[in-house]
Order: sequence, then C-alpha cells, then structure tokens
Amino acid sequence: MGVVTKPEIHKDLAIYRTEALTADFANAFVENMERHRSILRGLNMRGILFSLKECSRIEPDALEKIRIRLDQLHRELRVTTGFCDYSSKQYPTLQQLVKNSSLALFRTLSIGMLAVGSIPARSGDSVLVFSEDVEENNLISSALINRGFFVVKANSAQDFKTRKSHHHFSHVIVQSMFGGLHDEITVQYRQNIFFYTVRGMIDESIYQRFSVAEFEVRLNKGFKVFVFELSRMSTMDIKAASFFMEVDKVCRPHDARICLVGLREERVYSNALRLLEQSEMWIYDSMTEMLEDPDFIQLSQSRQHQKTLASSGLTKNMVSKLDRL
Repeated sequence: MGVVTKPEIHKDLAIYRTEALTADFANAFVENMERHRSILRGLNMRGILFSLKECSRIEPDALEKIRIRLDQLHRELRVTTGFCDYSSKQYPTLQQLVKNSSLALFRTLSIGMLAVGSIPARSGDSVLVFSEDVEENNLISSALINRGFFVVKANSAQDFKTRKSHHHFSHVIVQSMFGGLHDEITVQYRQNIFFYTVRGMIDESIYQRFSVAEFEVRLNKGFKVFVFELSRMSTMDIKAASFFMEVDKVCRPHDARICLVGLREERVYSNALRLLEQSEMWIYDSMTEMLEDPDFIQLSQSRQHQKTLASSGLTKNMVSKLDRL
C-alpha cells in the first residue's frame, strides 16, 4: 500500500494509518509530508502520530524511515510526534526505536490525547501511571500534575496491578513514553533543591519554555541550588547555551548556582560547548557525582541554615556582631 491518505483529525492530533507499513508506503509518506506539513502547521496541531492499530505487516526499514521523518517534524513544527495504538508485544521494539530521540509512544490514542492536552483535567479526574523506567514514571506524573490531574504513581508492576484492580481511575497510562512532549521543562523540588528536567532539542525556544519570573521568585526566597538534568537532551545549540549563561548571571547576586548534569559533549554544538566550558556553572557527569560533591552539599544546605536563623529572630548582621564578641 503505497498511497498515503489524509490524516484523521482527533481534536488537535493528526493520526496517520496504514494496513501494511512497506517501503512503498514509507516513501510515499515522506514525499507527501512535504505538502501535508504546511497544512498541519496552519491547523495548529498539537501532535502528529502514526497509529499501528490496523497495521498487519511492518517492514523494519520502513518503520525506521517513518521514525526519521516524525523526528524531523518534531523539530520543524515544535509539536509532539510518535507512535500510538501498538500492542504489548510491539512495545519493546518501539522503545529501542525511539531511544535517544524526541519521539513519544502512546499505548492508545486516548493516552496521546491526554498527554498533549486534548483532554482537559476535570474535577475528580484521577490517573494511574506506571513505567518500569523510574525517570519516565516521574516525567509522565509531573507533566499530568502540571495540567491539573490527580496522579497516582505505581512503583512496580505488582503495585500497578493491585491499584488498578482495587480502585477506579479516569485514565490509566502504561507502556508509554512521553518523549519530547513539546520538549517541556518539568520541575521537581527536593530538600532545598529545584531539579529541572530538559528533554529533546534545546534551542532558542527554551526562552519561551522557561519561566524566568518564577525562577527569580525562588531566588528571592533564598534557594541556592538549581539543577538542570540534561541526559535526555538530543541537541543543544549556541542560543541555548547563552540562555544558561544568562540564568547563571541572574544567580550571582544571590550567591546561587546553576548545575548542569548529564551533559553529553557529542550532543552539544562545538561553539555552544566552548561557551559552557568558559562559564562558572558546575557541570557534572552524573547525579551521583553531583550529590557527593562537598561544595554542592554545603551550598544546598545553606538555605536551611538561613531558615534556622530567621526562625530564631537573628539576622546576618546580628550574627556577624555576635561572632566578634
């Protein structure tokens, strides 16, 4: 089947399908997407997905060609792209296919609609989430919490099975990867530290995706350490590196620090890498290395010290005078 029909439109998702994913179909998909792309851009789609629900035959080379084009569309249109409606048996293969890319995997179309925001949160809506990948489990949960859903995160396959059988959930998410979901920046707070997870391609759009105003509020409250987790980044250009430099500059009057973790040199443009290396940001290969760094430990604990002083009614000026006695 070499003819690519028009996509089905489900709210703000464009869905492509085929009964047989062959080389002829993949070539036609790539060729016709040049025309479809401008139309989809005009429709302001939130995502473009390829459904495998009706696909009885899949040629590996054709699947790879579809993957490459979807990855390109993600960068060109800044929308979520990936696969949906696959079987449990197909999931491991698809996991390997989209590894280190910005593509998403949605076990069902409804999960995809939930992920991109086509299904809004309603009062009382609950979502059960489980992924064997702990980081993916946290990412999915964080993205849905940010959209107003009440999320229950299962910590194991048995925990997922037990919760699903004993409770009713509005939505259940399993065997899914949210990939470069608009390349969102998710944030978590733990023990005086803000952890930002940045995925996919990092370019000048990070200026729109990162709330500087919110960041400055945290600085003014006395937080000292801000960690950017970059291990799932696909690329970083010079404009993104300049963004980190500017954020680091904002930290300086507050004696705060930016930490970059999991930065892979081969994914950073050479001019961007030189800029980062010239900075005074703390750069670590892994979370373990960072958490064991004495300087990091000392700075991360400094806000707790400030809170203790404030609760006792002592100011920095008073403490300095007491030190001289």
